Amino acid sequence: MAHGEVQRPAPKGSIAEPLVIGWGRQDRVCLPSQSRLALEKFPDARLYWFEHCGHFPQWDQPAEAARLILAVTGGELLPEEFLVQANPAKATPKLPHAALVVAVLALLAGGLWRWSAQRRLQRPPGA
Repeated sequence: MAHGEVQRPAPKGSIAEPLVIGWGRQDRVCLPSQSRLALEKFPDARLYWFEHCGHFPQWDQPAEAARLILAVTGGELLPEEFLVQANPAKATPKLPHAALVVAVLALLAGGLWRWSAQRRLQRPPGA
């Protein structure tokens, strides 16, 4: 997809079969807030949120992903509470406090390592 043709939208009423877009709440490749654009491009689609899931539901939530695929391809109607329209406020997950602390510590450690490496390079030989 990165080097291929640009994906074209599907006008409302142009898709005969059910179309469900599965999206991980913790996706960092296609951010959850981008789900609104996906639904604009495919207005007949419904959105399914995978909780505790990143970009690959088939890896992060394999049983749930399989159930969703089998339900949609088998023509099973999923309950309305499972299929929702994108809500950008709800779609953007909050970073847990611990994750924020870890991210700050990682940045700090990287900065200290770089500073230390630069100091070692600036010392004259034998000093």
